[in-house]
Amino acid sequence: MAKQTSTTDPEERKRLFAEVQRVFGEHVPAIYFAAPRLYMGVSARTLNLAPSVLRPQLLWAVDSIAVTP
Repeated sequence: MAKQTSTTDPEERKRLFAEVQRVFGEHVPAIYFAAPRLYMGVSARTLNLAPSVLRPQLLWAVDSIAVTP
């Protein structure tokens, strides 16, 4: 990856990145999830928050969010 990020030749970058992917696939198996869990901390004073798949996940309905004094 260090070589891939430091070269300026697009074809060389592509070749090096393909090599990185090949090595990763052979030696570092991984499971990817399409929808990772997301945890957000909010104040107990904040009301009417609802999760959304859109970013930012808690501010999709800004007009309904309230804060208690």
